[in-house]
Amino acid sequence: MSCENCIGENIFNSKNVFYGFDTYFSQDCAYLHDGLKAKDCHDICFFDGTELCYESTSLIGYGYRFTNFCRDSYNLFYCDNCHGCKNCFGCCGLRKKEYCILNKQFNRDTYETLLPLIIAHITQTQEWGEFFPIENSIFPYEDTLAAEYFGKK
Repeated sequence: MSCENCIGENIFNSKNVFYGFDTYFSQDCAYLHDGLKAKDCHDICFFDGTELCYESTSLIGYGYRFTNFCRDSYNLFYCDNCHGCKNCFGCCGLRKKEYCILNKQFNRDTYETLLPLIIAHITQTQEWGEFFPIENSIFPYEDTLAAEYFGKK
């Protein structure tokens, strides 16, 4: 059970976990739910073997920010259902791709030139740092658990 400096419930073999629930073998993380082996992560759930991830769900890999259901990848921003990918932004449904923006593949230099410009723009419009906006959801609010718990919008 060995835990050190942990707050939450059902935390096992972990260290420095703040508000972890059903969390195992994790270290230096906050706001975790239901997973194994996270390191230096914040606001994640349903994970197995993740590091340096932020505000992401259902993941296996390294360096995810604002992602959903991405596996065996690294360095993804705002991606959904991407597997075996590297260095992608705003992509959906890709397999074994790298240096992609909005599902279009670029060479490394172009990607590394465009990405900071895109991040600067969405920072200015105050969209950077937020998970996918609700208006982009494929599910109507009424069909989600949020409607059950929090009522109609």
